[in-house]
Amino acid sequence: MQDFKPGDTVRIKSGHFASFISAVTTVDVVSGILVVEVEVFGKRTPVEVLFSEVEKVPEPAYKPPRTNLN
Repeated sequence: MQDFKPGDTVRIKSGHFASFISAVTTVDVVSGILVVEVEVFGKRTPVEVLFSEVEKVPEPAYKPPRTNLN
């Protein structure tokens, strides 16, 4: 089982919102449910998903911003 915390970025693997990338807002370890925000019709909507229905999206390695200072 993965450890989730608010602020994590996850991809929903199954269900109506499959392939959506979302941010975790609430974690309920006892029931195995996450509340994530998905964007539907331009509005952020909270959705409950099971731990088994999502996977963490790896954090990108830090890359310094590109500049025109050359």
